[in-house]
Amino acid sequence: MLFSYRWLQEYVAKPLPALEELAGLLNMHAFEIEGVAKKGGDALLDVKVLPNRPDAMSHVGMAREIAAIMRSSVRHPKKKLWGTGSRALPALRVRVRPAGVAKRYSALVLKDIAIGPSPLWMRERLETLGINSINNVVDITNYVMAELGQPLHAFDFDRVKNHTMLVRPSAQGERVMTLDERTFELPEDSIVIEDDGRLIDLAGIKGGALSGITNGTKNIILEAAVFDGTRIYKTKKALQYTTAAADLFSHHLNPWGTKEALERAYALLEESSGGVVVQYVDIYQKPRLPKRITFSSRLFFDMFSVHIPVSVAQTILTAMGFGIKTRRAKDKETVFTVTPPAWRNDCETAEDVLEEVGRIYGYERVPALMPCVPLSMPKENLLLRAQEAVSDALVSEGFSETLTYSFVGKKEFETFSYAQETRRSLVEILNPSNEQYTHLRCTLLERLASAVELNRPLFAQQPLELFEMGDTFYKDPDPKEYSMVAAMTYDPALKKNAGFYRLKGVLERLLSSLGIESLRYEALGEAGQKEHIRAKELWHPAKTALVRSGTTLLGVVGELHPSVRAALSLPSPLYAFECDMNALTGLATRERSYLPPLQTPGITLDIALVVPNRTPADSVKKEVERAGGGILVKTEIFDVYEGRELPKGRKSVAVHMFFHGGKRTLTADEAKEAALAVERAVREKGWTVRT
Repeated sequence: MLFSYRWLQEYVAKPLPALEELAGLLNMHAFEIEGVAKKGGDALLDVKVLPNRPDAMSHVGMAREIAAIMRSSVRHPKKKLWGTGSRALPALRVRVRPAGVAKRYSALVLKDIAIGPSPLWMRERLETLGINSINNVVDITNYVMAELGQPLHAFDFDRVKNHTMLVRPSAQGERVMTLDERTFELPEDSIVIEDDGRLIDLAGIKGGALSGITNGTKNIILEAAVFDGTRIYKTKKALQYTTAAADLFSHHLNPWGTKEALERAYALLEESSGGVVVQYVDIYQKPRLPKRITFSSRLFFDMFSVHIPVSVAQTILTAMGFGIKTRRAKDKETVFTVTPPAWRNDCETAEDVLEEVGRIYGYERVPALMPCVPLSMPKENLLLRAQEAVSDALVSEGFSETLTYSFVGKKEFETFSYAQETRRSLVEILNPSNEQYTHLRCTLLERLASAVELNRPLFAQQPLELFEMGDTFYKDPDPKEYSMVAAMTYDPALKKNAGFYRLKGVLERLLSSLGIESLRYEALGEAGQKEHIRAKELWHPAKTALVRSGTTLLGVVGELHPSVRAALSLPSPLYAFECDMNALTGLATRERSYLPPLQTPGITLDIALVVPNRTPADSVKKEVERAGGGILVKTEIFDVYEGRELPKGRKSVAVHMFFHGGKRTLTADEAKEAALAVERAVREKGWTVRT
């Protein structure tokens, strides 16, 4: 906003410092200066006034700031309180409906106005600010707005039909022609003034062509109103049209200044155009009551770490127009009771008042002190640590991390054939930004599967292995958030079920890196009643396992349902696991158990067992461990085979068996005897040993 240096000097009692020095003072104590420039015999300051300080968007308002900084006083411009002469004009009737469109509507009706050019000094001052001179009445409205920050507007009284004015919101599509001969089609809820069925003013933005001042004007209505700032802001944005008045109203002016602005305008009119006041209108339905703020002088030190003398604080606040009362408290501190001036909308709390004192006193005078606070080590984020470890482990296995949307919608419901139970458990978005995404996801699987479908053409026959860590959401019955990790592999070159064992091995090594051991696998249907497997229909019911450590359910590993594969047009199966990161974090440990190197040799023997297809490989492994006795210290499944050589409905599970005698050397006969015990045990279960 532009300010005239010479104009400011009129209102500050002390001589102003040089232009650059004044700019520095304002920069340090009030507002940012965006530029200074000489203009004729004057100079301009371009000040970036804060949006919550409309009181400073005028020359008198800025002079108040400068006077407070310089410990000076303000010289107020000449005003004149009118008397009302004999009413030779019809009475003006003004209504504001609803009351909220104008916080205050004040107006003078004057007769016998002489329209002509403005005095030279006024024209020069307006032109310095870039405002064109029109005539004495219009120029006075612009002058007072620049001087006091209160927009004014003048109507030709005789052009207002029936001398009635209704201030109201517009209806959608109403049209108004402004003084610059532009016609606007208005959005709903703009503020307009209607006389008798005609729109004569786009209130707060631009006067209307039907009621403007002309060279033949004799009687005028001089309006000083405070219109609703929110409506003005929305209108100027919708119309892409603004004025200095509209910008002021958008900052929510205080209604206190309408009468003062009319008094100043009347004093100027009397000097340049004459005129007699015949009527004063003032509609002020909710006057703002003075606000009292009480605080202790101790707060100055608490906020600034410096003792500001009470007398200095009083001087600063008085210079800025604050009312002050002080008293001594029992703790010998001074208690301030401060009443902000009517023009300061922004001062609501003790902190606001303290800030005013602090900035005028000078923040540069506040000493630099180290904060005195206890230092402590931050609490370790165990979930974040676990996520980093999981990410490192999966990347080392050759997986690539993805980041996908947390939203799902109708497309996912249809593609992945969501069951009704799953749909009911989804958390619905109340105000979705896109019709495609109406719910929060309950699993990471559908997004990973879609990523495989999208990227598969780029990998041809190469394996595609992806993982994601992210949040899922589930109603149980209230919405809950879960941190999950999921990995997926797609490899057309792998033999039947090899993808499952690949992913199972990755999962076991991942869990081992977290210190989670003693895993066991269960069929998908063995989940407990309170263990909700999200989107269970996405998993193959016969080729999926629950993963547990002790009694804790960690997640699910297996093949995705053939319907998913078909929906994505994938020629080969998809294998995946999905685990609860909170469960992994709860069991993860940095402690590791180590065994000393074996001091005696052991013996490794292999056994291949033909078992029913439905028998889990983990059950075969456990049976071998049970029958092998104390010298069987380790087992490992190294092959699962299904082929023509085997009976229908059977598969072969091959197991490494490592035997060790502890501190003594184990003989071959002892190992063979233990292996025979295993063979006898499995035959009793109806299994056969493959040779």
